[in-house]
Amino acid sequence: MALSYADVRALDDVAAAEHYDKVAEHTADSLNFWRDEMFRREQARQTGEMLALTRQVRWLTVVVTVATLLNVALFALQVWVF
Repeated sequence: MALSYADVRALDDVAAAEHYDKVAEHTADSLNFWRDEMFRREQARQTGEMLALTRQVRWLTVVVTVATLLNVALFALQVWVF
């Protein structure tokens, strides 16, 4: 059974792995395509996770910067008042 590229992209990971196993029983010709597709999906998943971590680090940087500026301002106010 030949699937179109759109059909392959629409498959979830479990269905893609099952189709890979079914194709592997009969031929080895198109297995590179399926391995590449599974690798692409894993790379896309990891990219999403790294982007999420990057956003978290960005917000942490903003929070630490604001806290530092507030600390400096309070220290300057304390020195100026006393």
